[in-house]
Amino acid sequence: MNVKSSDLLESEVRRRRMILGSLLRDQRLDRRMSGEELAERAELSQPKISRLETGRVTPNPRDVKKIATALGIKSDQSRKLVAEAEEIADLTRNIRRERARVGLAGLQREHLETEIHYGSFHDFSMGVLPAWVQTPDYTRSMLRSLIPSPTDADVEQAVAKRVERQAILRDPARHFILLTTPDTLRTRFGDAQEMFVQLVHLRSLMRLPNVTIRAIDLTHPLPTPILSNFTLYDDVSVEVELLHTELFISEPVEVAAYRARFEALVGSALGEVDTTALIEAELALLG
Repeated sequence: MNVKSSDLLESEVRRRRMILGSLLRDQRLDRRMSGEELAERAELSQPKISRLETGRVTPNPRDVKKIATALGIKSDQSRKLVAEAEEIADLTRNIRRERARVGLAGLQREHLETEIHYGSFHDFSMGVLPAWVQTPDYTRSMLRSLIPSPTDADVEQAVAKRVERQAILRDPARHFILLTTPDTLRTRFGDAQEMFVQLVHLRSLMRLPNVTIRAIDLTHPLPTPILSNFTLYDDVSVEVELLHTELFISEPVEVAAYRARFEALVGSALGEVDTTALIEAELALLG
């Protein structure tokens, strides 16, 4: 299985998750049952019910069985639903195995091949700076810190591909709005000198006319919860970072919800002067 076939498989998984979720939702609505009531009967959380019905997560066959039982679905139909959940879970495991096989460099190549098709990028990243703005040393230290036992060759190939990805920032036809948090600007990967170079590089990128980099103002209550990192591509697709994988969303309603969340975070962001001041303060400590 190559990278392209992995992409096709992932698209198929998303399609089947949404179909299964829609079937479960229709069964619930036919019985005039609320999501909260179903969650109580199935002994699952209401957010999990919602994520399953909207196809946002890989269904656990045991959960699907609980839902079918709680809804009183006939045994033959229940078996079909559980079997579909099992097949989706198997496909998902195949994707994870393929991603592990292609390694860090392969994942960067996937991103590179995807990003060339988009013109606008709206990204929120906390904990780690966005991939497009990372220096090679920052990336090396970050990968060694976060990835279990990476090989030197895989790290160096991933760094090279990430640098290749970053060329898109110099394309004036592409537009980036990158949001992060003050703590992310202070989180060090590597030694003080490497972080100093990283922040100088970040400051220089803020001068590009097509790149906006802002820190969220955390001194005031946020208008929306910060749950995970995510990137909007042309307002038609969203990539959400989870602990061990990424969640790709193309359903218009879901994409619109993430766009609204992003706009709310933009409204809570510091201006260019204040963001630069945060960077300058950290540089002074590092220098």
